[in-house]
Amino acid sequence: ASAENAMYVAAVDAFGGVWCNRFILGPDDNWQGWTGAGGIMQSASAAVSGSQLYLVGRKKNGTLWWRDTTAGIWSYLGYTGLPVGQLAAGPH
Repeated sequence: ASAENAMYVAAVDAFGGVWCNRFILGPDDNWQGWTGAGGIMQSASAAVSGSQLYLVGRKKNGTLWWRDTTAGIWSYLGYTGLPVGQLAAGPH
């Protein structure tokens, strides 16, 4: 996901922890540092609307969740078993 000359990345570690990072576009190594987003997910993806970062995640049981990083909580979406491919988030 990208906004304001920056790219945002979401990743899931070996234990299911969700992390996000910001990379400011330019000639240097401009990673801003990984921040834990809480939650235990099987996969996650990042989206940006304006300057606001959102995450979507899928748990091992197939349920979908989304996180507004300003509010700091994961919200249940449901949809168990509906999406079967890799997650790809984007503003709508």
